Amino acid sequence: MTKDISKLSAEDQWAWCKAQFEELEALKKHNVYKLADLPPGCKAVKNHWVFDLKSDGHKKACLVTKGFSQVEGLDFDEIFSLVVRFESVHTILALAVLEK
Repeated sequence: MTKDISKLSAEDQWAWCKAQFEELEALKKHNVYKLADLPPGCKAVKNHWVFDLKSDGHKKACLVTKGFSQVEGLDFDEIFSLVVRFESVHTILALAVLEK
């Protein structure tokens, strides 16, 4: 559900802007991106903000890309995702137990 930011109080608007700033600082700190000129004939990947109000009242903003608009071979050559599969962890733990 999309809310009109102009209907929020000034305090809430500031809190959400602060959450966005914190997200951008975290991305910068972890070297998630680097600024570069867009090559001729290429399109930039679009993005949008996702906002979440945590159970403790903390406001969290996440900048996400619309990666579904990319075309393999044209916009990217390889995919990397820092996610471990449960089967891999299970296998490594089993091997560790066997070696003990």
